[in-house]
Amino acid sequence: MSKEVLRGVKSKRIIVVGTLLIALIITMLVSISIGPITIPFKKTIQILLNKWQISVDATYTQQEWAVITEIRLPRVLVAAFVGAALAVSGAAMQGLFRNPLVEPGFIGVSSGAALGAVCAIFFGWTYISPWILSLSAFIGALFALSMILLIWRISRSNQMTMLLLLGIGVNAFFAALMNVLTAVSKDEQELRSIAYWLQGGLEARTWEHVVLVLFRVIFGGLILSFFGRELNVMLLGEEHAVTTGINVRGMRYFILICTALVTGAAVAVSGMIG
Repeated sequence: MSKEVLRGVKSKRIIVVGTLLIALIITMLVSISIGPITIPFKKTIQILLNKWQISVDATYTQQEWAVITEIRLPRVLVAAFVGAALAVSGAAMQGLFRNPLVEPGFIGVSSGAALGAVCAIFFGWTYISPWILSLSAFIGALFALSMILLIWRISRSNQMTMLLLLGIGVNAFFAALMNVLTAVSKDEQELRSIAYWLQGGLEARTWEHVVLVLFRVIFGGLILSFFGRELNVMLLGEEHAVTTGINVRGMRYFILICTALVTGAAVAVSGMIG
């Protein structure tokens, strides 16, 4: 490709990414200003600027400050990071499997995280610390991936189709376990907690949840983005990737592990979101 064509492609990508970034920021600001308690959009911007140590003249109540900075803002940020995590992971999985319909839940990561959270609720671990729920979900995601990769390695199969089938099988197995735990729940409150978490949501998310998901998603997302070239080459086929010097098997493991880390971090704070 000529330099002019490459320059045009690069400029187009910058324009697209810039436009989407602006749209994301506007959407987040509108989401923060809308809710049961009506707060004008202008006042919302002023509160956010003061929150970020940018002094502006504004008149607002303590209630409006708390609603914007302590309730809506962390919830919207968690939603943005969870969406980014699932988007980046989904793009990596689609490139890895060469299938536009594949997403992280296909390899059992989401169901593993859900099983970890359900176990924490069922066995009462959440009474030890409120962070046990998120930690159990994250560990469950890693356990699910480790289980799938171990079986895949024992099977001595290099086919991605086999890995996908293993993921679907593990999803079904974990779903059965969660149904059993739900059916034998001791009381109604425990059953409600399990059902509430499995539905997924962003209610009652705080700044602690933002910190919990922030660094994992940014770190994992940046690592995955650095391997965009390898994923594009692998889309052309394994033989082509091997001839270009890519360690296909090692790259698969690496992408799967990074995807599990990012997805596990997202699901751990939001519950099951497809």
